[in-house]
Amino acid sequence: MLPTSSNVEFFVFKRPSRAERLIGAEPNEYYDLILVDPDPHYVRRIKFMNASVPKIKRGGYVVVDNDDDRNIHLFDYSQVDVYTFDKMSGHGGRRTRICVKR
Repeated sequence: MLPTSSNVEFFVFKRPSRAERLIGAEPNEYYDLILVDPDPHYVRRIKFMNASVPKIKRGGYVVVDNDDDRNIHLFDYSQVDVYTFDKMSGHGGRRTRICVKR
């Protein structure tokens, strides 16, 4: 449980468009971390990933869970350093990418 004075916000959306509207309403460099695992439709996932990067503080993270190669070339990597953790043996997911904003 978080302390009542915590500045942590946790949101779960079934539709990436709602998440995009939420983060779009905040100023750039507002968030320390955004987890991207919103949608099995990869074009919408990439759109959300690209919308997330300006909203992350320098040194902040965009964590992309269950990443694979479908449409990932559409993600703009120009503002982030990327660390990729490949699928682990016995794990049902795909790669996880941690993007650190420069």
